[in-house]
Amino acid sequence: MLRTAAAVALALALGPRLAAAEIYFGTLHGHTRYSDGAGTPAQAFAWARQHFDFYAVTDHGELLTSSEWKDIGLQADRANVDGTFVALRGFEYSNPFQGHACVWNTSSYTSYFIQPSIDLFYGWLDRQGALASFNHPGDPVDGACNDCHTGGL
Repeated sequence: MLRTAAAVALALALGPRLAAAEIYFGTLHGHTRYSDGAGTPAQAFAWARQHFDFYAVTDHGELLTSSEWKDIGLQADRANVDGTFVALRGFEYSNPFQGHACVWNTSSYTSYFIQPSIDLFYGWLDRQGALASFNHPGDPVDGACNDCHTGGL
């Protein structure tokens, strides 16, 4: 497979210490028609299984319905293949003033409309035991994380 050859080439180029490392390909930030992407979560995971080792559907929380959130989880569970492919459900929190962040490892989702300040969002993440990552840092179009701070987390 191409990705296997690329992984071997990358490991060899980085040196002998990394040659034995396992390298995985995928994305933790993907959208479907549930927000501003295309296709269904099932279609996204089916496509990703042929190209990646892992894939996360992270539609914008501001545009999701609770039934869509449930469906993303169901489709992720169906798409997982032990030892071969990891499908993840997440969402993208989109604060128009302080940036966007992808969030994983939660049983529920939130949005800027519910958590309008970055401090409220950080508190929600902490209570959920969530994992999050800022998207598009320094992007002047959406102001992503230009004024973000860690809030003690």
